[in-house]
Amino acid sequence: MLFLNKNDLDLLLIGESNWDYFKDKNYDSVYAIAKKGTGSKDCIFGDTKHFRNWLLKELSINDKLEAKLTSKGFSLIPEYEIK
Repeated sequence: MLFLNKNDLDLLLIGESNWDYFKDKNYDSVYAIAKKGTGSKDCIFGDTKHFRNWLLKELSINDKLEAKLTSKGFSLIPEYEIK
């Protein structure tokens, strides 16, 4: 488990599988936080640019992710048009 202060994190995306994705308010980092009971571990996903590129790719494949994005998540991809 990563040692993170939850007050320093903004939820970006409720993941479809083992992780939810959070942006660190103090750094340019996105974390994949494991959902309870999945057996997965928390990890650093990457910087916001990496997350943004991954998210746009995933949305091009599965637009159902739109419903799981928070306003903070949408703010990273202003050019994305909701389907």
